[in-house]
Amino acid sequence: MCEFMSWINRRDKNYFLTTDQLKTRRGQKLLKSIGYEDINGHGAIREYYRIDSGDGINKEYTDFSSPNNFPPEIVAAIKAGKFRGFGIATGLLTATAWEVYEEAIATTWKVYEEATDTAWEVYKEATDTARKTEQWEVYEEAIAPTWKVYEEATDIFWDLFTVEENRAEAWR
Repeated sequence: MCEFMSWINRRDKNYFLTTDQLKTRRGQKLLKSIGYEDINGHGAIREYYRIDSGDGINKEYTDFSSPNNFPPEIVAAIKAGKFRGFGIATGLLTATAWEVYEEAIATTWKVYEEATDTAWEVYKEATDTARKTEQWEVYEEAIAPTWKVYEEATDIFWDLFTVEENRAEAWR
């Protein structure tokens, strides 16, 4: 599975997915075909943009300590908060903002862990069934409760990040 942040460099252009793209008809179709687990992945990017597997260079970087680690268009998208639901990245927030984030999600995280403890077997069973029979509705229903909790937690992170004073110095 690919990490947040993944992109494909092809012919001097960088291709990546944002929350806005997932809201499009093509994005919704992509989510139905691959699910949320690998939305950060190169396969998802390739499918969305219809880039052949041998075309372009897969890029992936998880060190958010400096915007210099990413292409300018990805930096702009990060600063605009366009990756809600894709994950969070240590290094983007100040220590104080990170503490606020951790306090804000403590209860949410506990609910998430409890839900996943009991839902994991149902999820696995539904996933296996859905993949075998292509009944993605069953799969999506199984992950919906835990995915909602996850989205709420990442929204808190991105809400904090959109306030410039909460950003690590390098990301202001």
